[in-house]
Amino acid sequence: MVPAHQQISNAISAHPVLFRTFQDPAQSPAALIADLARPGPRNQISRDELMEIGLRKLLKVQDISRIRRNLGQNSDGEVRAASCAAFRAQGDEEAIGALIGLSGVQVAVGSAILSWCFPAMWPVIDRHAWGALAAFGLLPGRHAAYRFTAADYAQYCQIMRLISETTGRRPQELDTWLYSFGKCGLRVEDVRPGM
Repeated sequence: MVPAHQQISNAISAHPVLFRTFQDPAQSPAALIADLARPGPRNQISRDELMEIGLRKLLKVQDISRIRRNLGQNSDGEVRAASCAAFRAQGDEEAIGALIGLSGVQVAVGSAILSWCFPAMWPVIDRHAWGALAAFGLLPGRHAAYRFTAADYAQYCQIMRLISETTGRRPQELDTWLYSFGKCGLRVEDVRPGM
């Protein structure tokens, strides 16, 4: 029997088309990620960068005025301190925990901050990617309205790193594949190698 992480790794290798993002190019965070993950030391983000990350991550699910209002409650100093603590953290749960203390930042936005600044280290979490991993038997299923916890993110990171090691792909790249798998409504049978 092939372990679940190897099954998904095989599916990822066999179906590279899913690395194309199936979203509006105007909403794609690619340019923002390139800017945030630029070479050189990064030890924090600014309030303006938080606002940009939040808008890119949440615009599909929240009203722009609500996003701006919630994230705008944070001072630049608070954002810098929280992101600095997150980037220095020793574990995934500690890193995400430092960020979800900010107004308007829950696990999904916190994971975008971590992943978009350090794409080789952290993945973004969302219900589509979680659902894809659950379909392969790597995570428990979650109701669509379920709010991810810091512990969920740590578990998600562990599995994503295992798949990253097996495929040679960065966690942030794997996010795109998993998101596409989930968003397109695919099933495990649809992406088995040779299909």
